[in-house]
Amino acid sequence: MNALSKNSIYYLLLFALTLFLMFASIVTFAQEDEAPTPYKLEMTFFKEDTLNKVKVVLSSTEADTAKSNKAIKNVEIKIYAKKSFGLLPLSPEGTSTDATGTVVIDFPTDLPGDSLGNVLVLAKIEDNDVLGNLEVKKEVKWGIPKFTFEAFHNRALWGTAANAPLPLVISVTSMIIGVWGVIFYIISRLFKINKL
Repeated sequence: MNALSKNSIYYLLLFALTLFLMFASIVTFAQEDEAPTPYKLEMTFFKEDTLNKVKVVLSSTEADTAKSNKAIKNVEIKIYAKKSFGLLPLSPEGTSTDATGTVVIDFPTDLPGDSLGNVLVLAKIEDNDVLGNLEVKKEVKWGIPKFTFEAFHNRALWGTAANAPLPLVISVTSMIIGVWGVIFYIISRLFKINKL
């Protein structure tokens, strides 16, 4: 075995060791990021008089009985309703937990839901220095049922090509035939001129 092949074996082993150490550090870093948080959010819905209310409670879940289920105050919690194109804020800006770790907001009475009136509500703590990011979501049937109007099956301008208005179809078709007729007429005249 010559020196060139020994060096290539050493380089190959060194490369494999480097890859192994990189992979091990990535796996260790990923496992550290997935550590469970000692805090939890709980969301409940209730009615008070004629108002619908959303209640979110932030508490600790540490194993120490003195700290377990202990309320955490002055933490900003944002409450949203999931809509088709994003999140609709339901809580006022700067809504924070009280001394019992609770936030209570009024649920809007005019919020549209799905066809059954269901609305997905989310409570979030975002980028908190101590708690990190926490989220809880629940569905409630407090929305206004949304009825879909089948407008695309009727003859209208916003309908599909098969359901376009007849005057529009006739006028567009006649314009296309007219333009292609002029083109074919010009081509036929060019051939006649060429023959002459």
